[in-house]
Amino acid sequence: MGVQGSLVEIGPLRSSKLAHVCWPGCKDSGMARRHKVEIFEVIRRGHMAGEMIQGLSTKDGERRRMVRQAIGNAIPPERKAVVREAPVWVRSWPH
Repeated sequence: MGVQGSLVEIGPLRSSKLAHVCWPGCKDSGMARRHKVEIFEVIRRGHMAGEMIQGLSTKDGERRRMVRQAIGNAIPPERKAVVREAPVWVRSWPH
């Protein structure tokens, strides 16, 4: 791990070979979404150059499902918000 100015090199995020640089607090600042858009762009350019889905998946370290999403649409889908019911002990909490 090295520090250069305000960048922090943290190595690969998940299994991606493209995610090698992250700003501190990137998840809170929307940088994770911007990074995913950049990954989609790299995948789409590779596909337009004639690369196959499995080859792009292997090269970029992404799942084939994500490669297919990138080929189908330039903008990654929004994350779904999970709606959960409160646990029983919270519902019975005295008010």
